[in-house]
Amino acid sequence: MRQIVQHLITLILFLSPVKATLSEVGVSINLHNSQIKGVFDTDNELFIFRGIPYAVAPIGDLRWTSPVPLSPDPEVINAQTFKPACMQDEYTTEWYQDVAELFGNPRSVFQHVDEVSEDCLYLNIWTNSLDPTSKKPVMVWVHGGADTAGWSYEPNYLGHHLARKDVVVVSINYRLNIFGFFTHPDMPNQTGNFGLEDEIMALQWVKDHISSYGGD
Repeated sequence: MRQIVQHLITLILFLSPVKATLSEVGVSINLHNSQIKGVFDTDNELFIFRGIPYAVAPIGDLRWTSPVPLSPDPEVINAQTFKPACMQDEYTTEWYQDVAELFGNPRSVFQHVDEVSEDCLYLNIWTNSLDPTSKKPVMVWVHGGADTAGWSYEPNYLGHHLARKDVVVVSINYRLNIFGFFTHPDMPNQTGNFGLEDEIMALQWVKDHISSYGGD
């Protein structure tokens, strides 16, 4: 019950008619051999990186296998827009819309997630500093949803509020449903807990790289 009340309070805030303006300019950082392109939110004075890959896309022969680390080959990564949510139905969006309607707002206040895909192993970062010596505390958010629904940038999971308080905020996607939690006699060497392994891989990425985003 307490969790439901907390969700309702959050949604009331999001359904407020007050709308903040958002002004963003492009920024980029070098991460080992790659260039990561993000944005600087001038209204909140935050650096935001949306959709940084933390593992190879789990498609084709990599479906129903443990996540594979990214290649160290140089590349340019566009992290200015959120990437697809992991495969799921529309339950979470419909839940938000039901609550919006309950408070007298149109269901269209909350749009359906733009895209779902098997290629979904991405994370997002909000930080007010890119100084590697800042060593700010880091919070990694793993969304709920009973391992069947949800994504890293649901309306109440955006990290700008905490990031303004000197916290580096990271939110992650991980495989859901049958793509993330599945076992079969023909896969005797696989754990079946691919979604949990994704979360571990994301945490390892954070441990290895978050200092480049001001984190400890």
